[in-house]
Amino acid sequence: GSHNFSSFPELQVLDLSRCEIKIIEDDTFQGLNHLSTLILTGNPIQSLAWGAFSGLSSLQKLVAVETNLVSLNDFPIGHLKNLKELNVAHNFIHSFKLPEYFSNLPNLEHLDLSNNKIQNIYYEDVKVLHQMPLLN
Repeated sequence: GSHNFSSFPELQVLDLSRCEIKIIEDDTFQGLNHLSTLILTGNPIQSLAWGAFSGLSSLQKLVAVETNLVSLNDFPIGHLKNLKELNVAHNFIHSFKLPEYFSNLPNLEHLDLSNNKIQNIYYEDVKVLHQMPLLN
């Protein structure tokens, strides 16, 4: 596909808030090797490809507030090894159960799940947290 951002290899912060983005395809952000912050707030995302965030090897902060996210299970961020902060507040996430891939995020320090639809938190759900290097 067309790599929209490949002409901006030094870009560090990309704010795409409220751009009416509905679909993020594979390799959309390819070439943004130095990007440290990606803000997707307020986009009515309907489809997020598994490779949507590929190429973002330096990403430290991902803000996906108000993006219609219903689950972290199909949120393709397991490869973002440098991720420190994930903000998925104001979505429709109903389970606190953290996907296995969270234990592959060795630098994650801040996870914002506020204003979601979480009703129950079980001990089992918190197990992944105990496997995270941060807490060990």
